[in-house]
Amino acid sequence: KARPVPVLGLDYAVVYGPHHKQASIDHSLRQLVINDSPPSQNASSDQIQVRAKRIERLLRPLALQTFTELANLLKLRTPLPAFSLHLSSAKSRWGSCNKNNQIRLNWRLVFYPRPIIEYVVAHELAHLLEMNRSPAFWGVVKQLKPDFQPAHQFLAGMHPEKVPIL
Repeated sequence: KARPVPVLGLDYAVVYGPHHKQASIDHSLRQLVINDSPPSQNASSDQIQVRAKRIERLLRPLALQTFTELANLLKLRTPLPAFSLHLSSAKSRWGSCNKNNQIRLNWRLVFYPRPIIEYVVAHELAHLLEMNRSPAFWGVVKQLKPDFQPAHQFLAGMHPEKVPIL
């Protein structure tokens, strides 16, 4: 049996069914439905990679939707300039913000509970006003997410390449 995949901090079972028309996420049953046969017990690394890519394709739209919703909620807490939000697959960063106000968030954040994601979104939104990590920057982070410290501590030792293996 396939190990569960964390989605927004909750374990989702991976369910295979070649009879399904398309892959989908069933939040009520906490299932990732893959429209294919399950990999064999002694699956090759290529087969495991194919499974991981299928799950990634399924989770990326959820990641973008979740990150966008959080950004839209957080930006109500303090005036921010216009920005665009994009997904990344960075190996060593959870997010980035450039001088063109483009925010990139690592899609793998979708594995973590909402407070963790909210912190990274708040962190990158704060860079729209302060392109550094000065006390003023941390003041903006605190305006956007007053209880950011536990999430900051949690992610301090984590790197995107250490996220759950699909």
